[in-house]
Amino acid sequence: MKPFFYFLILSFGILSCNGETAIGYNDTIIKPQLEIVASMDSIFNPEITYEQIQKHRSEMVGTAEKGLEKTEALQDFQGNKSFKKSAVDYFKYVKTYFGETPGIDSILFKFNSPDRLESLPEGVYKQTQDSFKQFLELENSLLTEQQKFAVQFNLKMDYKQPKTP
Repeated sequence: MKPFFYFLILSFGILSCNGETAIGYNDTIIKPQLEIVASMDSIFNPEITYEQIQKHRSEMVGTAEKGLEKTEALQDFQGNKSFKKSAVDYFKYVKTYFGETPGIDSILFKFNSPDRLESLPEGVYKQTQDSFKQFLELENSLLTEQQKFAVQFNLKMDYKQPKTP
């Protein structure tokens, strides 16, 4: 009986990791998104060095590439197309903007300090603000679609409000 029980547990684990269940599908999309958020948090730490920004940004682009690849390989989940589409749009943007923008490490470094920010040309500043705004819109769209997906497939999501100091 024990081998059958272990087989059942292993089968469920495999199914939940490859997107064949609602939870697995959700996790396939959201895990890389959370890794990207963690990298962004690291990048926008005022104490970070230029070299650390390069490392975290590179990791973020790699995560976006892997997330995009895995997400594109998913089928629409039981008629839900919008969650996957919003994830593909998000990962493509992260991969392209943070991977192909000339001088992005320098721009990110300058954004971490009011003194360094003053040295950024006005056009670059405005363009970067617009790009960050687009990034946030795509991220919010992804999170909105995740919430809709959770409701549609009766997933219990543990959303915790950040504590205010």
